[in-house]
Amino acid sequence: MNREQAEQFVREHKQAVIATIGKDGRPQLSNVLVVYHEGRLLLSTTESTAKYRNLVRDPRASIHLGGDNFWQYLVVDAQASFTRMPEALPMLHTYYELAAGKPHDDWADYDRAMREDRRVLISFEIGRLYPLS
Repeated sequence: MNREQAEQFVREHKQAVIATIGKDGRPQLSNVLVVYHEGRLLLSTTESTAKYRNLVRDPRASIHLGGDNFWQYLVVDAQASFTRMPEALPMLHTYYELAAGKPHDDWADYDRAMREDRRVLISFEIGRLYPLS
């Protein structure tokens, strides 16, 4: 897979496992839904999660995106940056539409839920991609 194919793979595969670095230095893994937008991966989470706390402390992550079979995958090494409420709402709309493939039925209800959940939009700058040929 070359770089162009890797970027197409990231656009098409949203289910992933993110590895962050825990307080004790061990990897912490979480199943997540990521979307590709303007050369970055986006992830929605809450401030109460281990992945969020880990990324605030150390913004490095590896994201494993599964493919159409067990042997097809891509790993993205990335650096996280954060957009918190209320500034996160417009990009959370983008995240939702890319993840769901359509607009939300009730944006006012969605916005209320995002504020109550203390949602954070994490944007990952894509570094190394592997495997690449």
